[in-house]
Amino acid sequence: MKFPWLTLLFQLFAWVLLAKGAALNSMEEEALDFLLQFGYLQKPLEQFSHKFTEEEIEDALRAFQLASGLPTTGQADMATLSQMRQPRCGVDDPFNERTLKYRLLGRWHKKHLTYRIYSYSNDLGIPGTRTAIQTAFKYWSDVTQLTFQEVRTGRADIRLSFHGSSSWICSRPFDGPGHVLAHADIPELGTVHFDSDEYWTEGTFRGVNLRIIAAHEIGHALGLGHSRYPSALMAPSYSGYWSPFRLHWDDIEGIQALYGKKTLPTTAPETSPTLSIPPSSALKPSKVPDPCKDDLDAIIHRSALSTPWFEEHVKRHMDLKEEEGGGGGGGRRRRKRRRRRRRRRRWRRRRRRRRRRRRRRRRRRRRRRRRRRRRRRRRRRRRRR
Repeated sequence: MKFPWLTLLFQLFAWVLLAKGAALNSMEEEALDFLLQFGYLQKPLEQFSHKFTEEEIEDALRAFQLASGLPTTGQADMATLSQMRQPRCGVDDPFNERTLKYRLLGRWHKKHLTYRIYSYSNDLGIPGTRTAIQTAFKYWSDVTQLTFQEVRTGRADIRLSFHGSSSWICSRPFDGPGHVLAHADIPELGTVHFDSDEYWTEGTFRGVNLRIIAAHEIGHALGLGHSRYPSALMAPSYSGYWSPFRLHWDDIEGIQALYGKKTLPTTAPETSPTLSIPPSSALKPSKVPDPCKDDLDAIIHRSALSTPWFEEHVKRHMDLKEEEGGGGGGGRRRRKRRRRRRRRRRWRRRRRRRRRRRRRRRRRRRRRRRRRRRRRRRRRRRRRR
């Protein structure tokens, strides 16, 4: 052969294409596993029984990119994969599709809950683990009516423990250091598991902060789902340690929607000593006759006063009050106040009805817009095909 270098060049080019194709296949498989693991794609009932179409995978990737604040390309690019590789919670990500607000998974039917720590972190030890978890529970009890109590024996409502990737106790084993840090179950089950292979710390930027992760998983155990706000505690990805730590307003509104706001204890008002009035300063009796005395000449029904010749010679109790000091005008004022209250109530009801109608109209308009957008997208896809 006169040009052996051409053969070598072709072989090198073929190897590059094969390596690039293998890398693309591995990236797509990694993205598909992530979408299946965290609820963006529904898992098939039987293995290898269902193959996802390109359209389904693109829609799932767009949903993840939209929730993560990435460009919605529908492709498994490097930015999407780097976001998928971030350390995070092991609970699924079915966000609230109607709004960006919190998502509720259930609730406990009592306000006093007990918790028990079955195993501890080797990095922090027993005192450090207990302090971090107690502080995590306190974040939620400070904004709600819930109260938490730690127990050492017996069965508790919320059970916390540490397990590794080789543990047979946990039904969802962890994947080693990094990625999935912990997971929890919905209320009434109350299990919270932490990955013992992680480097758990407190008060430092190194490793994984146990207090923040525990507060996140306790939120799941109380009934909160993941939030779309990256700065919220209930965001799916771990954003790292930061101080001073505070709950996001979305976390507070979500937990208060389940268990109500924190009520301050009401103290009884101080009673002032009673003053005794001397007999010299006693009040003078009123000149208005008491209708319950027995020295009345006659009692007449109100319907008899309709006759004009009889009404002139009778003084009513209200007339006597007016002569005494204008006491009869108080009843008229009360009636006017009642009428005003009734008018205000009617006006408020009408205003609420109008607002409800406006909200319904807005919802209908949004639904129509979404349907139109979906139809346009389908038409565009059909045209591309």
